[in-house]
Amino acid sequence: MSRLIISAAVALLAACSPPDAIQSAPAVDVPGFEHDAVTALEEISRTRVTVKTDLLIAADTLAASAERFLAQPNENSLQTLRAAWETTHRHYAALSLFPEVTLDTDVDQWPIEPGYLDSLPGYPESGIIHDLTIDISPASLREQDGFTDPTEASLGFHPLEFLIFRKTVEDYSGSDTFTARRRQALAILTAELKASLEALETIPDGGNLTMALSRLFQHQSATLERVALSASALDQDPAAHPGYVVSSPGSLEEIQEIMNELYAPESALLGAASRIDKTIAAEVRETLDQSMATPASGDFVLPLQLAALSQQLAMLGYRLYPGT
Repeated sequence: MSRLIISAAVALLAACSPPDAIQSAPAVDVPGFEHDAVTALEEISRTRVTVKTDLLIAADTLAASAERFLAQPNENSLQTLRAAWETTHRHYAALSLFPEVTLDTDVDQWPIEPGYLDSLPGYPESGIIHDLTIDISPASLREQDGFTDPTEASLGFHPLEFLIFRKTVEDYSGSDTFTARRRQALAILTAELKASLEALETIPDGGNLTMALSRLFQHQSATLERVALSASALDQDPAAHPGYVVSSPGSLEEIQEIMNELYAPESALLGAASRIDKTIAAEVRETLDQSMATPASGDFVLPLQLAALSQQLAMLGYRLYPGT
């Protein structure tokens, strides 16, 4: 199946709105729902703390790996840095399933224009790195980030990914001005990303149980929609790094595992979902079972499954709290 057809199918699924009957349905008022919902939110809170802790540990490792690479650029230190980026992004992908907000920038902006930051094959003098009128400093890169369009990203995971995966050891080993600017940019992007991840905060739910659970469903739906659309653009060669996409195979696997854990057959969250709508809850579990049996790379089915799961969660959110 062509990638264009897959992307179109995913976009069509993502664009579908829940039926009017679901949008206008009253909030759930059945025995046992409140108990399941409270237990589910407690379980989610514990999982979120674990995921965020893992993310911050990975961010520390990423920063240390960047320092070691810049101190001694070689293939080993570059491979270690690349692995640290992938681990950090994988944990961020998992955290993105919870209602969290980045305070100052969209650290996972995608797609990006990689040539906005540094040179590309055939364009050796492109990008901020080669524009000597722009300082390479934290303040300047913040100012340039999304300057005229969101794809013009100079901060976050994917500009850093470009510097790590699309540049070589030689690009960081020279003594010329542009190599020095590239080295500065790598150090700044890593430090800024670490600071942004440390600043993540949970959106308060105001103590409204129904709203909190509905917001979780809607947030996960929106996240999975975005992941599905980017997954449809993955390089079908599993040995190739995808480059500039939200959903690397490792990130997809992390998302699959977290969702499978949250909506496990005996989980309070699936129990609460069943009290909202047994049919939709069963569909969620079935879609997750199918997803877990699908490779995170090299299979066009996964984006469609994620898009279907996104739609199912959106329907649960509307069914629970029509105002969301």
